[in-house]
Amino acid sequence: MASTLPALIRVAGCYRMQSSTRSGSGARAGRSGLPVCDRKRELPCARRSSGCLKRAALGLALTIAWATAVCPRALAETRYIDGVSDQNMAYWGAFFSGGLGMIAPVSFESGWGNLPARVTYARYVAQWNDTGPFQRWLEHVPADVTVDLALTNYHAPESYVKGSADYPSTPQAYYRALQAYLDLAIELDHPIGVVEPWNEPNNQGGYRRASEADHPSLFADEAQRLCLARGCTVVVGDTEDTYGEVGEYLRQYKSGLDFTPRAWGVHPYRAVDDYGDAPSGMSEFEEQCGDCRPWFTEVGAFFCERARQRGVYRGAIWQREHVADLVDRVMPTYRPEHVIYYELKVPGAEAAESPTTCAVGDVTDTALYGANGEPRLAASVIFEL
Repeated sequence: MASTLPALIRVAGCYRMQSSTRSGSGARAGRSGLPVCDRKRELPCARRSSGCLKRAALGLALTIAWATAVCPRALAETRYIDGVSDQNMAYWGAFFSGGLGMIAPVSFESGWGNLPARVTYARYVAQWNDTGPFQRWLEHVPADVTVDLALTNYHAPESYVKGSADYPSTPQAYYRALQAYLDLAIELDHPIGVVEPWNEPNNQGGYRRASEADHPSLFADEAQRLCLARGCTVVVGDTEDTYGEVGEYLRQYKSGLDFTPRAWGVHPYRAVDDYGDAPSGMSEFEEQCGDCRPWFTEVGAFFCERARQRGVYRGAIWQREHVADLVDRVMPTYRPEHVIYYELKVPGAEAAESPTTCAVGDVTDTALYGANGEPRLAASVIFEL
């Protein structure tokens, strides 16, 4: 039936629908108020005759039905940041409770109200074989927030060394580790909704060479096996948008997958940096993920930026401008399904930060809140404070 609808609508003579050149794109309202597919526009009535309008009204229901059929992800695109991420969750508790000590257990309960209701994803990047910190965090996550778990390795070495005990030795070892996380979340009555099998494999995750991409793709296969039974969504890829590298990396990564992913994750830091003038590999990512609508599983704008293992101060105004660029340019350009900002708060004590220097030991500071718990200017862009 759906295939006959375009012809019926064209008979009406008032407008027609054209599908996007990108399959899976969502429908939106056009100038006439009728739904149209992404990156196309409806053809307006050539004449505003009553007959034309009657035929348009008669075809409206058919148009909506057809748009639903060919654009099933009509509401998939997010127009705002709908998640927060951190790798330092153990530091959040005192911030949310209003205290100054940064060793307290994590607690979203007293601070989640500071974030808008539209922030519905909480992401935790965990050591793959240590559930302890994750458990302390999860015990305080509100029940109506979707938990996004990404596994990685924080231990030395910083890059993968074959046979190192710091990385899963086999896909089965990874399977058991992820299973432990999923079981723990069920025991705590807060099942994990999203799994990112391995965080940023081409950078922080340690499998940096394209020749090593088969390791995280095998982990993705194991995550898919588990999530098919548990009902969680697997977000594959999760790569940084490294220009000239991410395309080949994902090509190798895809060749190792034994399933067709529903969701592809990317960390578009380079697309945000320097207002897009710095090289970004987002076009390479798009080419490899096909007609996907990406998840920005991690993205941020720098308050302090890494440069030769030290922090280079950028400052609050610079950070605010780049967060605004993320919202106003990068997100509309790539139309992500979800955007998760990293990170919420600077770890460490208040004395570790001054107005013109970087926090001690944190040379890649993208936080929206300073060590003293006060919102930075960038927070107002995202959270409308």
